[in-house]
Amino acid sequence: MLRQKIGDLNTVCGFTDFTYNDGPARGMRAFHLKNGAGIEMTVLADRGLDIPYLSFKGHQVGFTSKTGLKAPSLYTEDGARGFLRQFYGGLLTTGGLSYAGSSYMKNGVSYGLHGPFSNTPAQFAGARRVFEGEEALLEVTGDIRQSQVFGENLVLSRRLVLETETNALRIEDTVENQGFLTSPLMLLYHINFGYPLLDAGARVYTSPGTVTPRDEHARAGLPR
Repeated sequence: MLRQKIGDLNTVCGFTDFTYNDGPARGMRAFHLKNGAGIEMTVLADRGLDIPYLSFKGHQVGFTSKTGLKAPSLYTEDGARGFLRQFYGGLLTTGGLSYAGSSYMKNGVSYGLHGPFSNTPAQFAGARRVFEGEEALLEVTGDIRQSQVFGENLVLSRRLVLETETNALRIEDTVENQGFLTSPLMLLYHINFGYPLLDAGARVYTSPGTVTPRDEHARAGLPR
């Protein structure tokens, strides 16, 4: 229907492939998408195809930290500090692939907070507009590999689909072990909501099977 009324669909829904040119984000490739129904978002090709910014009808949905966006070249694992120095928050920061959670030491090997995924550039990253019937879909795809000699060789293939007739975003991930040995797998979707979505008067409704506090501080706040 849109194609009957608009010559250039990018004026309503489309994407821009761009590179940051200033500050710690310099040189980082990203995609900006808008669906014409209220959603605009940024996907970082050079940081695991994660989502630092998503707004709905001009209002930011995700949390953004004081670190701002930084290129993956500035990342060193360094326990928890490496991740936290790069953690802009955003709507989605992915953890993994073979480990996630708190930093720790095991068998003389140090494992950093939430793993290296969110600071790994995607391979074969690209964006395009596709059609399902009359609906235009904005699609971003790419592969994120975690590998080392004599170690794991895991590849996550990610497909993000932003619908244009409805305000729906789909994230489809497939993980393949391309190594010769069985490998641990941990995959964390670090969803971070922020102001103005989260403010005085906000309510959260959920229907989980169980809720397990991560520590005593979280346990004290569980009733709220």
